[in-house]
Amino acid sequence: MSNTLEAIGMKCIVNRSQLVSLISVAQRIVPAKAILPILSNVLIEASDHMITLSATDLNVSLQASMPAQVEVAGAITLPARRFFQLIRELSTPMIEITVEGNIAQIRAGSSHFKVNGIDKGEFPPIPTQMNGHTVDVKSDDLREMLIRTSFAAAREEVGKPACVSVLMKIEKKVATFVATDGKRLARFQKPIEMDQDITAVVPLKAVQEMIDLLSFDETATLSFLDGKILLKVGPVCLIAKLIGLPYPDYARAFVDQNELTMINIHKEEWVALLRQIALFTSETSHSARFTFKDGVMRLRAQSPEYGEGEVEMAVDVAKELDIAFNPHYVMEALKHSKGDVVRLGICHPYMPGLILDPASVGVDFVVMPMRLKEDD
Repeated sequence: MSNTLEAIGMKCIVNRSQLVSLISVAQRIVPAKAILPILSNVLIEASDHMITLSATDLNVSLQASMPAQVEVAGAITLPARRFFQLIRELSTPMIEITVEGNIAQIRAGSSHFKVNGIDKGEFPPIPTQMNGHTVDVKSDDLREMLIRTSFAAAREEVGKPACVSVLMKIEKKVATFVATDGKRLARFQKPIEMDQDITAVVPLKAVQEMIDLLSFDETATLSFLDGKILLKVGPVCLIAKLIGLPYPDYARAFVDQNELTMINIHKEEWVALLRQIALFTSETSHSARFTFKDGVMRLRAQSPEYGEGEVEMAVDVAKELDIAFNPHYVMEALKHSKGDVVRLGICHPYMPGLILDPASVGVDFVVMPMRLKEDD
């Protein structure tokens, strides 16, 4: 028996459903096209009645732990997605993982599998202890701030690195989260119990993972140090490198509200009209004309591909105004507003439009105007 155990590099018995839950989180970190084979793997470590999973793409890393019956402590790395797919398909409540060399044997009832792995020594180290500035937050509050700003960030394939992110700024015990792709902007401000001032540009991939992880527990801990951010939620710890570039000067996008004509608009009715008119915007410009006159808001769009459309609704505005927006950007801002009525602020065809949600203090959205065409 002793000789058998000496040949075993790791042996543990784990709850299958708990393992599936943690692997599903870890495997999302694994890059689709890894620059190194080891980055396609998840590190599995067993010790002290726990099993810990680690995954990284070198910029965003994650560790997650769960209780386990550990007979032999050890570690191995296994192909993350293949391992996840296998464990997800098993039906037994408990599974046994035994490692010999770089091969993991998986037993589930009468089923037996051998999965080829890579030695743990090739896996990049993941720092999970940070003695930087730390704050405890309510998970729901942080999740809401991230969701209601990150939608406005640039996407990987089109954005500049500093815009493929969310700005987290803490100053004078007020947290300000901002995201922009240069064409629209979302900002969320909320009081926070943190004495230190912080400015962090967090990559969008990390933000998206944070949003998912924040459902694990009611409270979360944020830490900032040496160009990194760490989020700890329940059994999961996410570490991400911050973007080391200055964030765009977003304050310039906000027009003084004293210069704006503020218009109250019923949200659901407006969304319905925006959906209709968006069907007639050009594939290249995605522009629709917004005309305010005699207590009516009229939306008009035309394109050589699809034809033209015009819709209108009553609004309380006396001033005559003309401006063009991308209706999709307006709809996304409305989607992230909670109230039945929103406020649109405009002043000039070539000045940004402001959308306020009276039901949410500290939340505002900016949509940049588009060029008005005389024939629209």
